[in-house]
Amino acid sequence: MKHRTLNLQLPLGWYEVEGAQTPTFRRHGQKSGVLQLTMLPPVELADGEQALAYLHEWIAGLGRSPGSPVSSGHEECAEGILAFATYKHAHDGQLEFWLIPAEATVFAEWRMGSISTAGLERAQAHEILRTMRFEDYDSDEPAADESGG
Repeated sequence: MKHRTLNLQLPLGWYEVEGAQTPTFRRHGQKSGVLQLTMLPPVELADGEQALAYLHEWIAGLGRSPGSPVSSGHEECAEGILAFATYKHAHDGQLEFWLIPAEATVFAEWRMGSISTAGLERAQAHEILRTMRFEDYDSDEPAADESGG
């Protein structure tokens, strides 16, 4: 049976946090930042400007202040469009948000850890998302409709 999965190319030193409610990644080290992904149903967005506007709506709907906007934009990525926005928060430091409207809508949030590694981690998190892909994989498990479930 064919299934789809999200393929992330994690840079050396990054790992997936086990037991997290949503896919969560960080670099080794006690003071690293945290990258969290949220997957939602797909949305139809025609271009990068629409994706960026949708990302800003999502950020506004978080129910908490992301801080002061620093920069935002959009570019092409492996799955089509990647919208991104950077904020500076008085308590949380630098925050970065991404949106990829693909076969599932991928929202991502990175919260900085140590100021000394924040620039590197933010750049690496951006690259993780820029190169992520949905891919097929084979499984011996039948689909729910094939197993009667």
